[in-house]
Amino acid sequence: MKIADQTSAALTESKTETFVSYNRNDSGSVSEVARELRQRGVDVWMDESNLVPGERWQNEIASALERAVSVAVCIGRHGLGGWQKLELELALAKHPEHGKRIVPILLPDALRTLTLPPYMACDLRGLDRAAQLDNLAAVLLADIEWPARVAQPKRRAAGKA
Repeated sequence: MKIADQTSAALTESKTETFVSYNRNDSGSVSEVARELRQRGVDVWMDESNLVPGERWQNEIASALERAVSVAVCIGRHGLGGWQKLELELALAKHPEHGKRIVPILLPDALRTLTLPPYMACDLRGLDRAAQLDNLAAVLLADIEWPARVAQPKRRAAGKA
């Protein structure tokens, strides 16, 4: 078996924890965020580090996105890119009720006037970058069954106030 086939097969068998979606024009900042998340123990899938030569990248991206438990939507100065918008649409189709966490990450150069997906963002535009990334990593590393644990109103026992 060729190395590319082995790599592709290994990626197909594994459950990717976090798919990183980004605008190609922001790849430098995004690569740094991905590196920092990996240092914190997050299993990150990013096309530029996971695709191997000769793979059909559209198929591999769709497959990685399907396997992902979380989707980190990185938004920088260039806003959402064309392919990134498609990735976000696919992720939204598998929203939290179906097991996908969607976490917008505002890169240091993100504009203040952005329109964001309807999810709480990790904001890296301030001075507390390390704390923001620590919190983000904790969220991404949390129990993957989190949608089932979403707070439900607790029923009180009959006769108790």
